[in-house]
Amino acid sequence: MKKVILPVLLCSFLAYALNDYSTPNDFTNGATIYAADFTENNDSDKVWKNALNDSLDQKFVRFKDFERGDSTLSRFQADTANIETLHVDRLEPDTLKGRPFADTLDVGYVNVLDSVKITGHLKVTQDVRTDSLIATTGAVVGHDLVADSLLANGMRSYGDLTADSVIGVTGMRSAGTASVDSLFSTKGIKATTATLSGAATVGGTVSADSVFSTKGIKATTATLSGAATVGGTASVDSLFSTKGVLCSQINTGEGLTEVYAMDQNLRITDSPTFATLEVDGVTIGINTLTTTEWTNLDGQDQAVKTTSDVIFDSIAVTDDITVAGDIYTVDWTDYFSTSTKTGWADTPTGNIWYKVIGDIVYVNFYVTGTSNSTGTGFTIPYAPSFASEIACMGVDNGSLLASPPCVVLSASNATVSIGSDFATPAGWTNSGTKTVRGQFFYKK
Repeated sequence: MKKVILPVLLCSFLAYALNDYSTPNDFTNGATIYAADFTENNDSDKVWKNALNDSLDQKFVRFKDFERGDSTLSRFQADTANIETLHVDRLEPDTLKGRPFADTLDVGYVNVLDSVKITGHLKVTQDVRTDSLIATTGAVVGHDLVADSLLANGMRSYGDLTADSVIGVTGMRSAGTASVDSLFSTKGIKATTATLSGAATVGGTVSADSVFSTKGIKATTATLSGAATVGGTASVDSLFSTKGVLCSQINTGEGLTEVYAMDQNLRITDSPTFATLEVDGVTIGINTLTTTEWTNLDGQDQAVKTTSDVIFDSIAVTDDITVAGDIYTVDWTDYFSTSTKTGWADTPTGNIWYKVIGDIVYVNFYVTGTSNSTGTGFTIPYAPSFASEIACMGVDNGSLLASPPCVVLSASNATVSIGSDFATPAGWTNSGTKTVRGQFFYKK
């Protein structure tokens, strides 16, 4: 009778082993253990372990059924694992040694000291903590994802993502904080806050409220609703930020360029160098400009206000010019001591003033002394471009001339000749007091 019952019990156990597990024989303290009962329990355990390669349900496994510290599984491999908690730690008594391997892993919590490789999809409702995580079709974590190395076709963490190295082939998304030394994604990165101590290389889109990197960010397209702070180099085909981008240098394709602080306009305290500059207009307040700065304002149609003197190379005017001060190229200068005077016996007295505006020379003269010649004249600072004659006042031999003397300017000659009248080139008395007074202007 016993021989019939034993096979029936064994078949019943094999039929229901995959749904639940119970030891065929229970032993109590002080009771006698028969070898057949012990062997039956051992055989049942082996059958149950062999079924783990096809399907594993944690509710089927109760580690409390294994006592005296012998509940370690040396290898874990399954096509599908539905587990509430997977805890892999060599310091714990209930441990899965080595590298857990599964096609699909759906667990509540993962803590692995070594590494986890999932050929399919990883779904964790709580946290994932491991040295290395490989999920070939993606990883979804309900809370935090912490690992030294992460590799997945797609990763999404609803908590924080912390890793030394992250490679997301089809993208990475973190609702919390993404903190990594190195980040690579061919499709895109979307995070509320991303802190990178290494480099971020993105082939797709970067969408984040805030991005901070001490090394650099390289992306095809970056969309930031917050601020991007880069300590290294930010290289993007297209960058859009509603808050701002802060960096010490930018590269627009012509090499690294210094970035100056902007007050919507370039500040006067900055000293940038421009190859060319095109402006529609220049508005100048009360700032004093140097001669070079005024010269660089070429071709401008502007109202100029300044408290200092201004020198222009040329001015084209189509309307009136109203000047409160003076306009000159050379201000009034006394040329008397420099000029060579002829027609006086001793050193005459007087003055010869001149002023230049552009190529026009204005001369105001007064020379008097004792005559010793019938001719009279003096030199001027610039030779005229063409000849001309101008009337002036004259005193000959102490008497005022009734007919005005004639000032004669010859082209390309810086000596002015003065005749006693327009009909006589010389005509002065060679004695007595001789005086000439007048003014004229000419083109030099």
